[in-house]
Amino acid sequence: MIIIYVYIWIMQTINKTLCINIRFFMKKLPENIFNFNIANKKIHVINI
Repeated sequence: MIIIYVYIWIMQTINKTLCINIRFFMKKLPENIFNFNIANKKIHVINI
């Protein structure tokens, strides 16, 4: 049982760090996502 509790605790800490990293990247990504969407629209127009 102790091993299971430790495993759950480790997974929770990893999830917290992942959430923090995702939030940090999401602050930097909006410009890239905006440019990526424009590029996708151009590609779709070319494909049509």
